[in-house]
Amino acid sequence: MNYSNPNFQAPNPQQDDINRGKTIGILSYCTILGWIVAIVLHQQDKTKFGAFHLRQGLGIFLAYLICFVVVMVTSPIFGFFTLALLPIIGLAVLAFAIIGLINAVNGNAKEIPLLGALSEKVLAGIK
Repeated sequence: MNYSNPNFQAPNPQQDDINRGKTIGILSYCTILGWIVAIVLHQQDKTKFGAFHLRQGLGIFLAYLICFVVVMVTSPIFGFFTLALLPIIGLAVLAFAIIGLINAVNGNAKEIPLLGALSEKVLAGIK
């Protein structure tokens, strides 16, 4: 390496972590099947960036699953009103997944609104 070269840039370990984990981050938001592929890839090359997006993606899917179960259980009690919530919940999940996907593509480790901090706490075991 030629350190006297004015165009030389020292390696940035954080940027390397982002570059290696970007595919995992992107797959984390592409349905549950994409998340499973991402976790398998992550086991072969663990990065903090990939782990962050795995936690965020799984948090989104778990939140949707919980909302879906609650709506299905309460729909016989409250009727059509709760079933009408499913499309709204689905759109919110889609919006969160798109936000996460954009963050992963851009190399950002930003938490998803409303769910991000909780996902980081509850799913801290994904490293």
